[in-house]
Amino acid sequence: MQSASLHIAPTQPKASLARRAKVWVRNHAELVARIIGIPLAGLVGHLIFTASGRQETGADATFIPLLYAFVFWQGNFFILLRLRRRYPALEQTSKRISISIAVCLAFTVVASAILETTICTIATCNLPTASNLFSSMLIHIGMTTFIATLYESVYFFNQWKKSLIEKGALEQNQLQAQLAHLRQQINPHFLFNNFNLLTAVIEENPPMAAQMVQELARFYRYILQAQGKNLVTIAEELECLHAFIYLQKIRYADALQIEVDIAPQHLAKQIPALALQILVENAVKHNAISQSAQLHISLFMKEGLLVVRNNLQARASSLPS
Repeated sequence: MQSASLHIAPTQPKASLARRAKVWVRNHAELVARIIGIPLAGLVGHLIFTASGRQETGADATFIPLLYAFVFWQGNFFILLRLRRRYPALEQTSKRISISIAVCLAFTVVASAILETTICTIATCNLPTASNLFSSMLIHIGMTTFIATLYESVYFFNQWKKSLIEKGALEQNQLQAQLAHLRQQINPHFLFNNFNLLTAVIEENPPMAAQMVQELARFYRYILQAQGKNLVTIAEELECLHAFIYLQKIRYADALQIEVDIAPQHLAKQIPALALQILVENAVKHNAISQSAQLHISLFMKEGLLVVRNNLQARASSLPS
């Protein structure tokens, strides 16, 4: 079994009530926005209706604007949420906004007509005239525009911030990978191990020794060529990996079983340089390998992803590279 060390953080003093409240608000920002936003939108709607000459009295003056605000807020929130799930990426912002505008406007027009007609029917008042219905729809469209703009702006900002974080993490990973490649080039362990093996093979099997030299040259030639590249094709990576596998198979023979099952149509796809070699090497370094405990490594495509899988039989201490 592989193990990982956990760093136990020192016990922190209990957070104050104000701090806990602040954390709760941050974690439930969407709910807080609705709790505050719906009554506020209802109040604004009431003021706009009053300014336009429409008068409600008694409970209607409070209930009807809140009803409109609730219906439009919840309806548009549901629409925007579904569109976020369907078009979540930052690159899909234009498409998501275009569809949001069309769907939210259609919802607003239909909901506005239904609400106006239903309220007048229940209140036994005259059905709204075309002019009144049109002015109400304009107000409701303004409310919808405000709600959609608020949610989309916050979502866009969060996605933009997330993309910057991911870009920074990717750049950091690339720098770490470059450092790992550099260390691999100047780290003599792998080369010394193969030279020692080569010395033993030269007398016993000169043709195999010559092949070892060719594979070593191919392996290190690829490392030098890949130094200035971030991405290479799977075909190029497999060429390097075959040289690495050949050298490892001489050392472990049938105790190391490696199966590559990648269809030709995937070979032109790109992956980080030396990614496959590093993953296979880690499997060799961190697992026990013997005739009684063979290490099986498989490389295959699954749902558009390149998978490297091996059985787990952890050794007591890892081998040097």
